[in-house]
Amino acid sequence: NIPSQQISLWRQAPGNLRFEMVFRFRYSPTIASVALLQPTGSPAMGLCLCGLSDGTVGCAKIAHQPGQQETNGQVLPLLRHTAGVAALVVDDAESWVFSASKDRQLFVFDTRRSQLLCQFPVDAPTTCMRYSQNEKRLLVGLANATVVVWDTSVMPMTKVCSIPDRPDTSTSGPGIKLTGLDYNESSNMLFTASIASLMLWAVKAGPSGGSVWGRKVGTILGVSGKPTCIAWAQSSRELLVGFGNGAVVIYEIDSGAPSYAWMAHQDSVVAMMWLDAPRRLLTASGDKTLKIWDFPSLRHGELVAQLDLDGAGSSDAPS
Repeated sequence: NIPSQQISLWRQAPGNLRFEMVFRFRYSPTIASVALLQPTGSPAMGLCLCGLSDGTVGCAKIAHQPGQQETNGQVLPLLRHTAGVAALVVDDAESWVFSASKDRQLFVFDTRRSQLLCQFPVDAPTTCMRYSQNEKRLLVGLANATVVVWDTSVMPMTKVCSIPDRPDTSTSGPGIKLTGLDYNESSNMLFTASIASLMLWAVKAGPSGGSVWGRKVGTILGVSGKPTCIAWAQSSRELLVGFGNGAVVIYEIDSGAPSYAWMAHQDSVVAMMWLDAPRRLLTASGDKTLKIWDFPSLRHGELVAQLDLDGAGSSDAPS
């Protein structure tokens, strides 16, 4: 098979929004998810990771020389699912990779020792994941509209709760699955998106930290379109939602109403990340671009940089 998928690493120049491609690796299987592992204390020893449709996890060392390109990318040894990898997250302190596949399996892999630490079945296919580094919690969003929370402080990890603890017939059912989730450590707030709604959950823990549960504190119904990813803006208490038609909509949590919307891309928004301190939003799309938006007030966004992910070389802020 001719490699048609690629994973690339871009480095920002100091003091401006110019980016240079460090490397690009190509793969024949379809790439469904990506993650960046930067080991605590040794970020230069990190890995760019991608979940592949053949059940493997592609990897590329960050320490590669700038401009180095290889036709065929490498994969993590001894890590192979029996179905395509749907989601990836990492633990930088332990150099662990958490991978979830379409056959309802969850793996934990130690990249330092090239060893599979544990694996568990889940009740439904995984659609999205988040990891809380400080709390050592893995949050796994499933196709049955629930989030399973795992304690990873000790291996093998343990399941501590499901949110909600029983299905809600008004927001779950055939065809309704989680399409995005985000988690804020400082407020212990969980945010989920589905075709039916956007939901807010307060994640509570008992005095000893052993018992964990989720309490629904808000719901935004009547969301038009198909949400594909979400990001929480803590400083302004707003939820940013990417959609399958390329739009991004900002919802005010207190009122539940959309406050601003724009067409960010020409294809589906597949991933987004909010940087609260500089007030910038990063969006990636099926149109093969990554865009950086500046939000001085979150009332409107300004495109300040765009990367053509299908090209090579450098990228600058748009004129």
